[in-house]
Amino acid sequence: MKQFAGGRGSWWALWAAAGLVFGGGPLGAQTGATGRLDVVAQAQHVTGGLGDWRGLVSRVVLRPSVRDTWYGEALWQRAFTDEGVYASVGERHALGTRWATYLAVGSGTGEFVLPDLRMDAQLALAWGPGARLVTTVGATAINAKRGYSDLAGVVSLAAYLAPAAVLEIGERLTTSSPGNVRSDRAFGALTLGREGAAYVVIRGSTGGEGYQLIGPATAIRKFQSREAAASWRQWLGRHGGLLVQGEHYTNDLYTRSGVSVGVFIDW
Repeated sequence: MKQFAGGRGSWWALWAAAGLVFGGGPLGAQTGATGRLDVVAQAQHVTGGLGDWRGLVSRVVLRPSVRDTWYGEALWQRAFTDEGVYASVGERHALGTRWATYLAVGSGTGEFVLPDLRMDAQLALAWGPGARLVTTVGATAINAKRGYSDLAGVVSLAAYLAPAAVLEIGERLTTSSPGNVRSDRAFGALTLGREGAAYVVIRGSTGGEGYQLIGPATAIRKFQSREAAASWRQWLGRHGGLLVQGEHYTNDLYTRSGVSVGVFIDW
C-alpha cells in the first residue's frame, strides 16, 4: 500500500536508504552541522482522470549527539482528490560503531490516502573490511483508512563503493489485509557525491502491491507497479542550498509523474 509521499518517502532516501548513519551520520562530518531543515513543494500529474497530486512538506533532522539522530516531518498533501496532513517522528541510535537502530511513528488525516498510523523499526549492522557494508533488517506496520492494513518486512544491503559512492539493494515482503494479500518488491538506490558540496540519489523499485486506495470506496488489489526517481541536493554555501527531485510511477491503471523543489538550511 504505497500511495502517499510522506513518511520514510523519497527524500529520506537522501540519507537513510544508503545507511549514512555510519561514518558521520546524515548531516555529515564534512559540514559540521547538527541540524537540517528542508521545505519542499511537490507537484505530480496523474493519468486516468484520478486527480493530480500536490503537496508541501517540511522535514527536520537534529543530531544532538554522535549516537543519536532525530527526524521529524510535517506534510500537507492532496492526492486522488483526498486532502490531509501527515506528521511523523523517528530516532536513529548508534550502538557503538557497527550497530544502529531506527524507530519511527506517524499518523495522518483525510478520508482514505494518508494512514491513521504507521510504525517503522530497523536494525542495521556495518561489517566487512573497514565496515563498508551495511545490512539492515526492519518491519513496517500500517493501519490505513477504510479497514485496510499492511505488515511488511524488509532487508537491504548497502555498500560503500568509494568515498563518494554508496549502492543499496533490498527486498520488501508485505502482507495486506483484508484477505492476507501477499506481495514482494525489489528496490535499489545509488548515492553519488559528498555532504557540503552536492550529491545525487538515483533510486528505483519494482514488484507487487497488495492494495491501493484511489477513492473513498475504491481500491485496486494485487497488482504490479514500477517507480524511478532522481534527487539532487546542491549546497550554495556552508549553511544551505537547493534540492530537486523528479519521480515517475506506473501501474496497470494509471501513471504518476512529477517534480519536487525546495530549499534547505544547515546549522
